[in-house]
Amino acid sequence: MSKAADSGISPTLSSLGPVSFEFCIVAYRSENVIAHAIASVSDVANSRIAVCDNSPDGSSLEVAVQSAATSEIAFRSIVAPENPGFAAACNMLAVTSDADWLVFLNPDATVTTWPWGPGGPASDQIVGAEQMDSSGRLIGAYGTKYNVAEEIRRSWLRRPSPKPNCRGFVGGGAMAIERKRFLELGGFDAAFFLFYEDIDLCMRAAEIGLAVFVETAWKVQHDLGHSARRNLGHALLTSYNSGRLFHRKYGHGIVRYDAYIAVDALLRWSRSFLLRNSEGRRAYAAVARASISNLSRPQMGP
Repeated sequence: MSKAADSGISPTLSSLGPVSFEFCIVAYRSENVIAHAIASVSDVANSRIAVCDNSPDGSSLEVAVQSAATSEIAFRSIVAPENPGFAAACNMLAVTSDADWLVFLNPDATVTTWPWGPGGPASDQIVGAEQMDSSGRLIGAYGTKYNVAEEIRRSWLRRPSPKPNCRGFVGGGAMAIERKRFLELGGFDAAFFLFYEDIDLCMRAAEIGLAVFVETAWKVQHDLGHSARRNLGHALLTSYNSGRLFHRKYGHGIVRYDAYIAVDALLRWSRSFLLRNSEGRRAYAAVARASISNLSRPQMGP
């Protein structure tokens, strides 16, 4: 079972007063990047860092503790060496928080511009950051809809999606939401071990009247795929399984999704030979086998 490694604000920093923002970071062997994420929000007023370390050896937590101390930012943590997944870890941080706003931030992301004072964004909305990669190129972690056709448009055609205007989704790598609203939504759906949980949350937010926006003045540099690069095969299979869960949940046609993934994986598997990328070859072969196997089975539901 997970346990609280630090039940609250660090005693030497408790004089900061009420916590308006809690930056929730889920780490998994993130010791090479998490210090930069923590340092990047050290100047945010009335804030605290909350880390759930899913690493089996607690490797990320030691670095996080030291970084928080160096940055003089309030800190608390949870350790979950059994690795319940990103969504479940975020939920654990949320239910043990007393902050007004939860700001979910990936350990490989750094906040370069923070636009709010102590009060935070307007109520009753989910806000995403304008995310950029290390070269300054916009990532486009948002959209107005998400179905199989949209996946193909993004993956194969590389067409950017429009920013959400009240309805749509933003990426969970840099997402802010009032804690009371997050809990009202039941948090992230923990059935998603990793990937798609952010899109699902935003889709469900419409049911309770929450608007979804991108705040272009909130800028985050995101080194995409830090954790995935450590085990590409596991990351790709996890993404595929989460995609199946998402598209089945929203009635998008699971056979169509399996077919798209099978073709995509086979094309990328072929390309990995040209690039002499043995890890990619094994990873995409595994996804191709899984998707083709699912296509050959009788399908239940939509």
